[in-house]
Amino acid sequence: MSQEHGEWDRTSEGKKRDMLDGKSAITAIRVDKPKSTAGVKDIRLASGSGDGTVKIWDPATGQCVSILKGHSKPVSSVVWSYDTARLASGSDDRTVKIWDPATGQCVSTLKSHSGPVSSVAWSRDAARLASGSYDETVKIWDPATGQCVSTLKGHGDSVLSVAWSYDTAWLASGSDDRTVKIWDPATGQCVSTLKGYSDPVLSVAWSYR
Repeated sequence: MSQEHGEWDRTSEGKKRDMLDGKSAITAIRVDKPKSTAGVKDIRLASGSGDGTVKIWDPATGQCVSILKGHSKPVSSVVWSYDTARLASGSDDRTVKIWDPATGQCVSTLKSHSGPVSSVAWSRDAARLASGSYDETVKIWDPATGQCVSTLKGHGDSVLSVAWSYDTAWLASGSDDRTVKIWDPATGQCVSTLKGYSDPVLSVAWSYR
C-alpha cells in the first residue's frame, strides 16, 4: 500500500470518529464487554491515535482514564482480549504491544514484522494473537511468551485486516492485493483464496455461528 493511500485511510478514519478529546487522528477504536449486569458503567473504550498513544475511556462520563505510551509511530489497530484482561495494539513502528489495562503498563512488545502493523486480533481463548502487516504477511504470536509461532505468507500486497473465527479454527485476512485468504492456523496453510474485488479488501469479519 502506498504512503498516500495509508494517509488517506488514517485521515478518513479520524473524520469518522470525531469524538472525545484528542489532537491527532483516531485510527482505531474498540469497546470491551460488560463485566457484570451493571451495564454501561463497566464498559471501557480503547482508541489508537496518530500521536502513537492508546487511550482508555469511560464512555459513560467521556473521561480518559488511562493513556498508554510506548509506540513511536501511529497506532493503527487496538483490540481487547475476550476476558478484557489484556489489550493489544499494532503500530506503524512495526510492533505489536500487549498492555495490562488495569495498570497501563506494556507487558510485552512483539517484534518480527518488517512493515507497519495494520491489524491485530485475539483468538477467543486469548492463547494466540494474530497481526497483519504491510510486509504482506500474517503472523501468529504466543502472547504468553511473546514469540512468533507462525508466519503466513501468500498475499501479494499489504495485509489490511485479520480476524479469527469464533472457534479459532480459522483465520481470515484481507489485503491490498484485492483478495481474502482463509488460513488453517494449526498448519499455517492457506485453505482458500476469495477473489472478486476490484479494490483493496479493508476489513474482514466472521459471523459468530
